Amino acid sequence: MLLHIKLRQDGSGYPPFSAEEVEATEIGDHRFRLETVPSFAFGLARGDVVRAAHYGAEMWIEELVEPSGHSTVRVIALGSNSIDAPEKALQDIACSTFKSPIDGMIAVDVPPPVDFDLVRSYLVTGREESKWDFDVGVRADGRG
Repeated sequence: MLLHIKLRQDGSGYPPFSAEEVEATEIGDHRFRLETVPSFAFGLARGDVVRAAHYGAEMWIEELVEPSGHSTVRVIALGSNSIDAPEKALQDIACSTFKSPIDGMIAVDVPPPVDFDLVRSYLVTGREESKWDFDVGVRADGRG
């Protein structure tokens, strides 16, 4: 099932969408478990349980009910750099990656057993070398 998330755009119109869709599995009582990683929304991760409601013909996320312990990171290649190297490196340390609607960008699921600081350190190195930029959509331990 597809759930919709309302997005807040900044002054420059980013993200370039007012909403995004994520795949979810219904678990009862208007609750759903997210199966994919949001590409733009903050505060949500794969495996989170959310409450959703019908607005017209679509289901929209209303609130987070139970965090999953997963973290969400988004990575975008800069200049002529490819997203392939960071995607493979993150997959090699047991993260899952999902293609974003924006070319050269991935959403990354960092599951609980993976050391978030290791992921962040790797991403900071690439940022400092101007290979890519990244943001943290949600960090399971709340440290940002």
